[in-house]
Amino acid sequence: MECDDLYRNEKARRDRSTVIRRVPYEVLIDLDHAWDDHAGVRHRTALTLDVGLGGMLVLMDNTVHVGAPVIVDVAPLRAVCPTACPLAEVAWTQPVPFAPSTLHFVGLKFLR
Repeated sequence: MECDDLYRNEKARRDRSTVIRRVPYEVLIDLDHAWDDHAGVRHRTALTLDVGLGGMLVLMDNTVHVGAPVIVDVAPLRAVCPTACPLAEVAWTQPVPFAPSTLHFVGLKFLR
């Protein structure tokens, strides 16, 4: 890893704040694959773990696909991150180790 990469990673960590809040969200899914949901939208609640200028880390009780668009109710986060954007994209997902297979850490990238 080069020094520039290390600097960017460290700066990104400093821009993040630990915030644990329940936030409602909707995953907008492809209507062709929405056989168990007539409207093509899944309404759920996630638990935020941290939030920053570019996105947030959440804990979800279901799997989502990388690249899926998500609408998040960011009102509970405004005090900590006034620039939080309600439209986000799933950047990455990772199952929680030693937990039921439905629990996932999910990185959301804010879309501005």
